[in-house]
Amino acid sequence: MQWDQAEREALRSGGAHLIDPEQLAGLHVDAALRGLRTAGQVIAVLPGRRLEKPPPPSGLLAHLESARRQDGWPGAHRHSPESLITGGTWTLGGVELPVRVPGLVRAEPPEHLHRQFATGAHLLPQRLSFTAAQTLVGCPLHWLLQHALDVRTADVAALPTGDRMIGTLVHAVVEQLVQQRWDDGVGGAPLRPPTDEEITSVFDRLVPQFASELDLPGHAAQRADVHDRTVRSLRTLFAGTARAGLRITGTEVRFSHPLTLPLAGGARTIEFVGSRDLDLRDASGRPTVIDLKWSRSRTRYGDLYETGDAVQLASYAWALDQAESLAEPAQVGYFLLHAGEFVAADRELDPRRRTPMDVRDSWERLTRSVTTALDQIAEGTAVAGRRSLLDGANLPLDAPYSKRRRALDGARAAARSEGQVAVDSYCATSEYAQLCGMTGDFR
Repeated sequence: MQWDQAEREALRSGGAHLIDPEQLAGLHVDAALRGLRTAGQVIAVLPGRRLEKPPPPSGLLAHLESARRQDGWPGAHRHSPESLITGGTWTLGGVELPVRVPGLVRAEPPEHLHRQFATGAHLLPQRLSFTAAQTLVGCPLHWLLQHALDVRTADVAALPTGDRMIGTLVHAVVEQLVQQRWDDGVGGAPLRPPTDEEITSVFDRLVPQFASELDLPGHAAQRADVHDRTVRSLRTLFAGTARAGLRITGTEVRFSHPLTLPLAGGARTIEFVGSRDLDLRDASGRPTVIDLKWSRSRTRYGDLYETGDAVQLASYAWALDQAESLAEPAQVGYFLLHAGEFVAADRELDPRRRTPMDVRDSWERLTRSVTTALDQIAEGTAVAGRRSLLDGANLPLDAPYSKRRRALDGARAAARSEGQVAVDSYCATSEYAQLCGMTGDFR
């Protein structure tokens, strides 16, 4: 059982003695070893790969083998799956089963990067979020499968882990800090930043809900690193916005506005939906939108901002404009949670003297790109984004990052010259990448 901080404090106050996770894990290992040592024969089946990676060595099995040798037992016999097959029979522990070894079939990457289907006007969306719009522009085939045809992985395969999990956790910490410090009298959070103790308290309370694996045995160092980085980063976030005179007036602010797209088959109105991470206002009431990113790259979002390709920020500015009919568009920026840095034109936030992004131009380029992709789908064609990019640049599927980066930069420049936007589809992390040869052993 994993207890959260509040539960641990309640149990201790009632006189309970809680065992540390490391001690509890040791007790489980000892109990398992005592049971296994009474067996005359132990058969352990070890996976060759798990989640496409070789699994780590089994600590329990190593302890068992060591204990067996101390008891005078002979060493363990290890067999590969192939060695257990003789002729057409598989044998293990006195059990035999007939097997047939199929012939080797070598898959080849698909040659055609366009998927043709019946006229697809019925596949056009009724609503679109920024994430779906980004997928649609970056890889129409991916969007078609995931959003139009609803071909998805099982929910258990989509559980967040790693950086995605930590990003979700830190987003939730920011939202909770704003909510618990909310002051109706000023219409938002006070400009006074939260203390390190306040940040730590919220972090500890939310870890079991959003990042429970950080509380598992063996994760103490990672948990401490994430905690320290979160405290430093959020101290910078709240202090920076306060210094700039920006009051946080909303977190995870949902929006839904009609968007009319001039498709070739006739204008189509859809609902453009989403939520903004942070809404802020200065003393004059002018709005600012800050999007939070847990990213290890310190250059990617600055590049998007300076080239006007930060279309996510542009979509948030458009949504605010739809709600309030602003005379001037909202100011926009990123805050990089991992590095604790702002990407913005406001020099109180970001001293790099960036030129303010033309959010209205960026939004227009995004909607043109969405329109082009939907027109192709309505005609019965869906393009595989990253694969098309590589083939267009005469690059192999395993081209080094530097060459792929140059190809994408060229595509982005070409799209800007045509009044559109190019989006990297990140096929390496897509569940659909095998369909166009981006993942899998084809060589």
